[in-house]
Amino acid sequence: MTETSFLAMSPDVLVRLVQCMASPADVTALLRALPLHALPAPLAALRELLARQCEQHPLWPQPCLDDSMDAAMMDLVLAAMPSFTTIRVGNLVALQQHLATRSGPTMNLLGFAAQWGHKVASVTVLSEELGGGTDVLGSVLELCTGLHHVEVQPRDKPERIIRAITTRAHHVRRLDLFADDGDCFDVDDGVALLGPWLRTGYATHLSLWRFETEDNDMLAAALAATPTLQSLEFVLADGVISSLTSGPRLTRPLTRLRVRTSSIEGLRQLLHRLDLSVMTHLDLEVFAFGDSSFLAAVLPRLPRLEEISLVCTSLADTSAVKQAAGPSSLRVVTLNVFEASSGTRLALLDWISTSRCLESVTWGFWSSFSGREMGRVGGAFRRWIEAGVHFVRFTQAEGNDLCMRELATALTVATPRLPLRFELADQRLEDVAALDGLFKAVAMRPGVTVSMPFGGGQSPQVHGAVLHELASQHGLGLELKDNTLVVSSRIA
Repeated sequence: MTETSFLAMSPDVLVRLVQCMASPADVTALLRALPLHALPAPLAALRELLARQCEQHPLWPQPCLDDSMDAAMMDLVLAAMPSFTTIRVGNLVALQQHLATRSGPTMNLLGFAAQWGHKVASVTVLSEELGGGTDVLGSVLELCTGLHHVEVQPRDKPERIIRAITTRAHHVRRLDLFADDGDCFDVDDGVALLGPWLRTGYATHLSLWRFETEDNDMLAAALAATPTLQSLEFVLADGVISSLTSGPRLTRPLTRLRVRTSSIEGLRQLLHRLDLSVMTHLDLEVFAFGDSSFLAAVLPRLPRLEEISLVCTSLADTSAVKQAAGPSSLRVVTLNVFEASSGTRLALLDWISTSRCLESVTWGFWSSFSGREMGRVGGAFRRWIEAGVHFVRFTQAEGNDLCMRELATALTVATPRLPLRFELADQRLEDVAALDGLFKAVAMRPGVTVSMPFGGGQSPQVHGAVLHELASQHGLGLELKDNTLVVSSRIA
């Protein structure tokens, strides 16, 4: 389309066109191509807003109004509101304070909710009290009929909040009740609080952080009876977990589960009772010392697994892993284990390497592979690269020169499908010359970056001149930042 064609559009049609564009770069390019005077006011504000955005806080297609946004940026978002299909509100108090003090058209929080509440897709209700108290908060939330996700911190009368987001006009699918460190979300009657939302027919995800209630058994039964639930998250909510292990089973299998617990036995019993046949995302962390081999034992029960994170102190037995079918759809893996045998680590390495869909692997074992085992590691590197992985973080506390050699060999024989970043963590640089083979291999593959954070108080900057010369010889970019060496090949 020509510029004349765009200018001939009515303002509403032009706004609708922009709303159909997912990329901030595409929206920016379109708005810059048109004369500023020809843009309707919301799109003019959007153009200025996008000119100020940064990667850490994307503003399109869904900006977040919170206390990290200065007054000028918040004013621009408010002026551009007709341009957005949805927004998020990360801090209602900050928004209320801004509306009360802004120099532009005056509007209180209730007025904002009345006009734009249908566009608020997500809101975070912090412990900090709104002006007007819980009643005003409830009235505001009742007007936000576009809500899909609500986060709530501990506060007085939380039931007023739940009542406000469970009207017939609401379709809230995700609910997070969370408390920060040193606090807890303590309620007398969990069923009375959460029951109205669980019965709406829209509840798909529930997250409970540091949640305590006196009716764990009844709440667990209510969760089990909710046919729409697909995802659960428990962070230090061991009372609910314990009741789920002894009460009725969940009506439908979960697709996502995240647990942070200090109870090894409680988590073991929970996993034993759950149907994991359709689980795609599993994220488990055990704080307690002790053997958590049952975590590896569930792997054969996860045929549809796409993402997994296991964090524990010890994995003593992974015999079940050898019997597990290859995870054909596995994309993201995070393993952080303090203590594991050589056989355990090799079994997990081989299990990961059977996936042809890998995108990211974080390998964080305190134990290191021996020289004889490093060939298996190199083979895994090669298979990961061939599968199309784009990020790997591999911790090898000892034998770093062997690790660099295996990575160099893998890069030589396998062609990355995507720009690739490899992080070899906790390095000990004994001989700069050992990097020559790795630098040479990186230079062969456009779009490859290798990052090496150094441990033990060591800094690569001590060898700065030699490293820069070595990188220059191979035509590589080199950055020495704090205790990290980053070398990268140029994208063709």
